[in-house]
Amino acid sequence: MAWRVLGVAVAMMRFLVVLAMVTACATSAKESADDDPGMPGTGSNTGSGSGSGSDSSTPLPGGGVQCNPSYEHACGPQCAMNQDNTIDVGCAMGCGDACKSPPHGHPICTEAGVCAVACDSGYSLTGDQCVADGCDAVGYSCGTLETGTGSVDCGTCADGATCSANHACQIARDSKEVNDSLALATSLGDYDDSADKQEVIHGLSIDSKTDVDWFKLHVIDGFDLGNPDGYITLSHTHVVSGSDVGWLSSPHQLTVWFKCDGDDNGSSVECGEWYTTSDTDSLHDASLGVGCTVNATYLVWAHVSASCKSVSDNGNITIRVRKSGTPMGDTYDLTTKVE
Repeated sequence: MAWRVLGVAVAMMRFLVVLAMVTACATSAKESADDDPGMPGTGSNTGSGSGSGSDSSTPLPGGGVQCNPSYEHACGPQCAMNQDNTIDVGCAMGCGDACKSPPHGHPICTEAGVCAVACDSGYSLTGDQCVADGCDAVGYSCGTLETGTGSVDCGTCADGATCSANHACQIARDSKEVNDSLALATSLGDYDDSADKQEVIHGLSIDSKTDVDWFKLHVIDGFDLGNPDGYITLSHTHVVSGSDVGWLSSPHQLTVWFKCDGDDNGSSVECGEWYTTSDTDSLHDASLGVGCTVNATYLVWAHVSASCKSVSDNGNITIRVRKSGTPMGDTYDLTTKVE
């Protein structure tokens, strides 16, 4: 009888050793994935919630292709080497085509390595157009302003919008209106991080100077060896050299908050443009939680790293999109993902 008991004990010890080895391997593989130097940015999370770390890193520009940000960048589904920061090649982060500019403006490269527009003296940037300062003074955002010395072009509406008789772009409301306040926010439902759920809403728009688009989604911690990561991206179909690079036509302001269902334990939200992080945890709201904001054109993104004190890292992501400039009709696509 004693020998039988001893045999059972030995078998149990062998099982526990194998289980410990498997767990260690899984944890090691998980940590290696989180620390991959080929991913732009890091999403490490040391909170004491359900997981030992974050699921992934910051959003990948250009449709999700993984590139090493130290010397290359995404161009559609492929990686391209970083270039000289000159307008003839589309700046350092361009895809080969020269930067373009509207009438009364000239292209420049930003410090982040992307194309931008500088308007001539007497003109200001409205949407993606250089509009005469006189147009703004009389409230014109499109069409032609007749002056005592001639005609002035006040800009062209985009993406099917038309210029009305009062010289403002007539922009159709998008499919998610009315969502102009937090109380009317479009609910995107539950996002379980173990399912790596992703959705894209195409053809959204800011249709007036007072229009604000609000969205919300609920993060569910699916216990997949890591805390949930949320990704929010504003993009727009924009083909350069045969590749969709996802740039917006004009700056949009993206603001994102995260709040745990229970007590927070160090959740973080960072916002940026392309591979550059421009804001981290600058906003704190009692009802919305921690957040950040960015006003940008080239692949505008936010990354939520959830960390809550409860057993699960469930919580709510709130999204706000608006424009600081005059709306010209250019649309945007909203991508939301939790993994």
